[in-house]
Amino acid sequence: MEKFFKAKAWTLLHDPPHKMWAILNLAKYGDERQPPGEDPEKLKELPQHEKEAVYLWHDVGLAQHFGPITTDKQIGHLVKEADRTSSTMDRWFFDQIRRAISERKVPTFKYMSLHNIFDPSLKIELPEGINTDKVRDFAQEIKKILDNLGKGDENYRLAYHLFYSLYELTWIQKGLPPSLAETRIPTHTVFDHLYATASVVNMLWPKGDEVGGYLVEIDIPQIQRVVNAARKAGDFWAGSWLVSMLTWLTAWPFVWKYGPDVMIKPTLRLNPTYLYTLSSKLSRQEAAYQSFRSAVESFFSFWGAESLEELMTVAFLPGTALLLLPPDAEKEVQRVEDAFGEVQRVILDWALTGAVNCGGIKDELARESCLAFRDMFGDAEPTEEMFLKVASKIRESLGRELFADLISVRVTAVDLRQVYSCVKEFVVNGRLSKECEGEGVTEEGLRRAEKFVEALKQRIKKDLERTPRHLTFDVALEALAYRKRSEGRRKLVLGKSWFSYGSAMPLRREYSRYVFYKRADSGFIYCSACGAEPAIIHLPRHADDPHAYSSEARAMLSKEFGLNDEEVEGLVVQMRPGEALGPFCLAKRALYYRFASWYAKRQGKFRLFDSTEDVAFAWYIDRLYTKTDLTGKPGDVELKAVAEYLNAKRKDIAIICREVGLEKCTAEQARQIFNRVVSRHLADAAETAYARLCEDLESCSEAVRIGDDILHFRSYFAVVRGDGDNVGRLNRGLIDLSNYVAFLRELKEAKETPEELRAVYDELVKILMELQQEGLGVLVTPTYYAALSMSLMIAALKDVREVAKYKGQVIYAGGDDVLALLPAETALIATRNLRDNYWGDEMGFHKVGGYPFAAPRLPGFGRSFSVRYVNIMDIMSAEIKEATKLLEEEAKKVQWDFPGFSVWKDAVVVSESLTEKSAVLPLTTPKQLLAPRTPHKDLSVLNALNQLFVMRLGGALSGNLPEDYERYREVVEHVDCRSGVVEDAWSYVVGRNAAGEDAKSLLSLDVLENYGVDRCAKASSEGGSLLTQIVEAYKILRGYP
Repeated sequence: MEKFFKAKAWTLLHDPPHKMWAILNLAKYGDERQPPGEDPEKLKELPQHEKEAVYLWHDVGLAQHFGPITTDKQIGHLVKEADRTSSTMDRWFFDQIRRAISERKVPTFKYMSLHNIFDPSLKIELPEGINTDKVRDFAQEIKKILDNLGKGDENYRLAYHLFYSLYELTWIQKGLPPSLAETRIPTHTVFDHLYATASVVNMLWPKGDEVGGYLVEIDIPQIQRVVNAARKAGDFWAGSWLVSMLTWLTAWPFVWKYGPDVMIKPTLRLNPTYLYTLSSKLSRQEAAYQSFRSAVESFFSFWGAESLEELMTVAFLPGTALLLLPPDAEKEVQRVEDAFGEVQRVILDWALTGAVNCGGIKDELARESCLAFRDMFGDAEPTEEMFLKVASKIRESLGRELFADLISVRVTAVDLRQVYSCVKEFVVNGRLSKECEGEGVTEEGLRRAEKFVEALKQRIKKDLERTPRHLTFDVALEALAYRKRSEGRRKLVLGKSWFSYGSAMPLRREYSRYVFYKRADSGFIYCSACGAEPAIIHLPRHADDPHAYSSEARAMLSKEFGLNDEEVEGLVVQMRPGEALGPFCLAKRALYYRFASWYAKRQGKFRLFDSTEDVAFAWYIDRLYTKTDLTGKPGDVELKAVAEYLNAKRKDIAIICREVGLEKCTAEQARQIFNRVVSRHLADAAETAYARLCEDLESCSEAVRIGDDILHFRSYFAVVRGDGDNVGRLNRGLIDLSNYVAFLRELKEAKETPEELRAVYDELVKILMELQQEGLGVLVTPTYYAALSMSLMIAALKDVREVAKYKGQVIYAGGDDVLALLPAETALIATRNLRDNYWGDEMGFHKVGGYPFAAPRLPGFGRSFSVRYVNIMDIMSAEIKEATKLLEEEAKKVQWDFPGFSVWKDAVVVSESLTEKSAVLPLTTPKQLLAPRTPHKDLSVLNALNQLFVMRLGGALSGNLPEDYERYREVVEHVDCRSGVVEDAWSYVVGRNAAGEDAKSLLSLDVLENYGVDRCAKASSEGGSLLTQIVEAYKILRGYP
């Protein structure tokens, strides 16, 4: 595999990271020299930027592992072919037209703007020069790490993995700006192009002349069933983390064997899961391990993480992964489903028993996954977690089979050689053979490709032999989707079968042994967490105390599991009295406690919430309460009970009930005890609480009266669910071509543009206008996909930082979609910032890690949210389902109409479980779009809502405002919005409910319109005015925190 990895390493470097400055003679890396082993004649023939790439090959330490590069003709040819095949549609069209118009090569011209690949009307300026001393530092930083690798066959592979992972990361960290990949088509960075080209090597291996390999999708269906089956916050987290880890470990053997470039979605560039797995692989080479960890962790410190272990609390991978594999992987692709079952067993065995046993695994793929998991987490150390003792005993006594095949996988693959052959036949002969449909290539799927070909043929009568190669990736994606749909109709993926139909045997004893315990030895009850599988353990609650187990349950825990009275009390917090758990839900909860035990020893800052109460109190504990506030104060038993509750690692109202000694203790009684204690002993902290809340919510008004209710028991938290709008269209390249047309016209008229190129841009404009009339977008190429995947990775990292900042926990972060649990206090401002993350930092780009490096954001594609306030006693699975339902049925179906402007989707629905009320607000308004240089969050409607929230807590605004508004609602909805009637009605309502002139002025319509609350905005068709929806949202918020 040495040559394979050498080719990929050169692919990443053949255009150096400072390419544009080298080509334009604006910077020169190093003096002329003769690196050892390189062919002097070939080195002389290379253009300057490629010559400097050879220098870097040696300076970063790749020559030490792979030898000289100019002496290998085959690799040189392969890389050139991969470079051309990976390019974006506009660059491919550009090259084709340029050659048709003139045989003479047109030089690159000086152009210093990077345009957004998804909306080229957005751009940022790049510097005129680059600091070559920093480039040298960049090279030396990577070389130091590569030099620490030992010798041996595996080190070819390791050297490539390390270079792939450190290349872009180190460039960013050194404060170096991104280079354009091509100044004539300045829509993407050289890194997007290089990483895409490395992926294309898999298609063209080994010679570059033929297309082959496989496009493979690994997909875990019915993910919501896995994630949403939850009673505790830890269950919720475990479901998402399990799906993510299953996807990752199923893909890992291909990533390890063939290189990280095989995974094209999600990207592994800056991906913490990949980086942690790779660091674990390095752990036996101490020097390389330490230097790699140091480099990576210093980069991620910007994202709020002090270690890679902290980032392992986040599920960065979805239940679907897309891989581009070389031809050699054919037999391995056929074994993925079997390997998936083994991977599942490895993770769940670790959860239930703490052991990672790879010894008996014969399948190569599954064995590599197991070894990787063992390197990452290892055999668990002894733990005092009561739930894990119970889970381990159940696994031992009931056996492994009960926990096998709990999750299914669907693997879909297309043979790229066949797809290429079909596309070639279609382009050359205009027909399609019957065999093509079996590969997923249909006439319907080729319609878009046909339009691209027709547009080119009108201008270019010859030299179209490369066209099928450029179309193959786009057509293969369509073919993959077609095969997935057709195979899905033939092969249903169902859950595990728990019973045998028509069996004469009695029901399995596993369903009764720890469920009925001596009362019966057959029969079953359903799991109380998911309601879908038979329970394998049930701990009935005491008839007189809902926070204690029955005497029968205590006897079983003592006899069967060896727990003493103190340990039984500890288990109450982990498995509530009355709960019944099936195999899957038991394994998920065990996974949470196993991971939490592993993570606790690494002392990470990122939160892992055990219970919903932990979520509800997160802001309270972090920003308001310290252990010394109540601990040690003289007082009665109630004070001691509340102090123990607040100081507890895992919160449960049973702690208060138990300490107070109430025989019958309800949640309401515990809440009243808590409120009495804090009103008596912490009343002085109310002003501090208000001040800190104002600070965190970036909203403030002069407090009139701060009640001690701000200190009271937190019964609610928020589920925040966000999802990118129309991401399917983005994945298929269906973006607005009018921006591309305007961009090309701008390039044509630029003073730097050589005269001979203006005709090329003219033709490009005509082609794109024709494609636009057909309703088409851009061709999806590997470079387009690389830019999209990188944009989503940056958004995901930013999301993790924001949720941690506001004391929440990320359940899943994929860049387009995000799922998090947050305290009620900070849910709205976190949502505001999560929406802001999607559209980047400035003029259409994400700043990466606080450095002057840019990745494109996704303009024109919004991100909708559902924020649902949920009681700690609610059934969590039902509330998560409702939050998702409201997202899909309200936020993603609303259209907000402003004067002369409409926004479809891109909204937030705010709801609560208590009353089932909801309100829908726009997340993008004309105010934001007309101020592109102002951060999206600064003009968010949610700022107005937070202002109302803060004013109520400070006593400056009455909670009765919604009722007063209701009397004028019809007037506001139906009169001319610009008449004085609306303003008069609103001023009257505010006047009745705001305390003082300052408070009234803060809520005037003019001030609210600075937040984008347009008095004329209405939701189509029956949603009412924006003012009404603001009031409806306030009606929900007035009950919190």
